[in-house]
Amino acid sequence: MTDGSLRLIDKIGNEFQFDEDGYLTDMMFGDDYVLHYEYSGDFMKNFEKVPYRLESFDDKTVEFSGLITTQKMIVKDLLNDYDEIFTFRSKWGIGAYISDMGQSKKYIRITL
Repeated sequence: MTDGSLRLIDKIGNEFQFDEDGYLTDMMFGDDYVLHYEYSGDFMKNFEKVPYRLESFDDKTVEFSGLITTQKMIVKDLLNDYDEIFTFRSKWGIGAYISDMGQSKKYIRITL
């Protein structure tokens, strides 16, 4: 690849392509499933008000696979004045933030 782009192929043949700035552009899982990403530097200008904010809920942290991350996150839906708290959980080597709201939740999870 002579244009400065990169590609990574994992052990089972999945391919990940990156542009010359290091941004992920394509993910290919076999011959039949391809995801293509396009980035817009001025994406947020289309909003009169930022719709969502993701923040740490408190100062507590957890360690997962060598990563230290906050134990709880809060999603702030700024358009609808709605907040939801998520707690980090891991199972079978997979980590995600799971909503504390039970069945009434608006969101399901935040994944790493």
